[in-house]
Amino acid sequence: MKLSNFSLFICALLFSFNTQAQKITNLSRSTSTKTFEFDNYDAIDVSDDFKLTVSFSSKNSPITVEANDNIIQYVDVYKEGSTLYFRLKKRLGYTSWRGNLILRASLTTTNIDAFYVSSDATVELTNTLSNSNLSLNIKGDGVFNGKLNVDNFELNAKSDAQVNILGKVATMKAYLSSDAQLKARDLVVNDLEIELKSDSQARIQVRNTIDAYATSDASLRYLGNPKVLRSKATGDAHIRSM
Repeated sequence: MKLSNFSLFICALLFSFNTQAQKITNLSRSTSTKTFEFDNYDAIDVSDDFKLTVSFSSKNSPITVEANDNIIQYVDVYKEGSTLYFRLKKRLGYTSWRGNLILRASLTTTNIDAFYVSSDATVELTNTLSNSNLSLNIKGDGVFNGKLNVDNFELNAKSDAQVNILGKVATMKAYLSSDAQLKARDLVVNDLEIELKSDSQARIQVRNTIDAYATSDASLRYLGNPKVLRSKATGDAHIRSM
């Protein structure tokens, strides 16, 4: 009997914890704004449903975040090393929202060398990003939209990421997997090296050379008449010129 009572107690306790963990936050319709100031950063890491707008100018401006009134207290913008992070602090006992989540952030900076985008976050560039080197790592339904003028561009996209870019790139290395999509019909790349896997897709313009490998239902279509250094497709994947 004692063992049975103890088992019932444990079950009740676990049920209580589970119920607490499944609480839902009803999001407020009104919003509040919070301002942060940082300098000397050259990388941005954004996650947790943030919608970040980035502008480029000769100097930095304060970072502004707009969020639901009952969410603003959880907004966490901080810098580690030379990377600027956008996060939501962990909310004890809450795992989901009810209503329209608002997490809009904006900043103006001189330049960025690297973006890390994940967990349903979106990055939107308002003007052209001009740089010698740029890397973009994006996953988990992240979205990146922008115009580039870059010498060397490295892209790593996976897990339903969407990359929509235009502009000019001299040399580009790209790796796409797990339903990632690259939409870049208006991006002109001089020399492209690309690998696609697992239902990923890419559309792009190539001018000089292309080195492409695709497998597992991946798809690459390209505009232009580049010299083909390699074009290998396996497992129902395809590589085609448009």
